[in-house]
Amino acid sequence: ELLMQEHRIIEQALRGLLGLTIQAKSTGVIPLTDANDAIDFIQTFADKHHHGKEENLLFTKMVQQGFTLKSGPIAVMLHEHDAGREFVHAMVNALKEKKVDDFHEAAGNYINLLFNHIHKEDHVLYPMAKQCFSQEDMSTLEKDFYSFELHSKQNGIQEKYLLFASQINKTYGDLSGI
Repeated sequence: ELLMQEHRIIEQALRGLLGLTIQAKSTGVIPLTDANDAIDFIQTFADKHHHGKEENLLFTKMVQQGFTLKSGPIAVMLHEHDAGREFVHAMVNALKEKKVDDFHEAAGNYINLLFNHIHKEDHVLYPMAKQCFSQEDMSTLEKDFYSFELHSKQNGIQEKYLLFASQINKTYGDLSGI
């Protein structure tokens, strides 16, 4: 449930990022502060925080239940996490060079990937995991998530990035049309 709640926050930020890229494409100017803040959100909240819980806690527990990292649903998710990181790297490079078209393309690729990725996790991977876990497994995972969240809360991760997702969506989300 926590991971799915984070998906809603990430989707909110993605809608804002999409609107930002639409505006940048139409004006020929990337709003650098907002774009850099969006990349910070992606790298810190979506990747380190959210994907960190998946890769280090959820997937580890799933492997203990017989899933493999080399093929199947976890392998697909890991591949998509890596593909997302490549798109973010391309966004960073486009910002450095102030290449609007390249930024628009990389951000669009990232946004499409993430929306599809989130759908697969919410409707396929998480239900599979929930089905294979015992009550004890769920309890252990919940404790591990709680520890992870406590550390993040002490560092202000949730507060900062929840506020950012809301702000970028308010600023640019209407432009995205989704």
